[in-house]
Amino acid sequence: MQTANKGKAIKEIERLRRFLHTNQNFRFTEADKNNLYSAIEAYRSMFSSPSTWQGLGTSSPALPLLEDALKLPFTVFTTKQKQKFLKWYDELNAKEASASAQPQREKEMRYQVVDVEKNNISLMDPDSGEVQDLSWTGCPPEEKKKIVAAFEEGNDAFVVVRGDTVIRCDC
Repeated sequence: MQTANKGKAIKEIERLRRFLHTNQNFRFTEADKNNLYSAIEAYRSMFSSPSTWQGLGTSSPALPLLEDALKLPFTVFTTKQKQKFLKWYDELNAKEASASAQPQREKEMRYQVVDVEKNNISLMDPDSGEVQDLSWTGCPPEEKKKIVAAFEEGNDAFVVVRGDTVIRCDC
């Protein structure tokens, strides 16, 4: 959806919300109720995925509309329609939560240096004794120099690893 159309749709959603609020005590005909329901359904489907509300904030512009529709008296929407609104509201909230969830940072682990080679470093987990080889790729050059110097001096050299990358010397 183009940005201009998104902006227009958001303005229309706000307009519909004001209309519903102003006319909540009005007795709508069945045809009017169905038209209102269809409009809400259209806006919900228009903004149903996080990619459609990207750049507009952290949630779907349809969420406040669904919230308002759920607050209206049963003279405006039927129980079945409100159940559908509630289902859509829950779906959008779940999508919002998953879209805004921050990816977890990889855990940093401390290992003892067992061997140093040109392209690889052998590390031992001090708790389990398990040995693994890692590439120097991603390791900052100044940290690599510190690690190599500490190991060659015969000192116990330790490093901190995040994922598969040596990130710093813990000597």
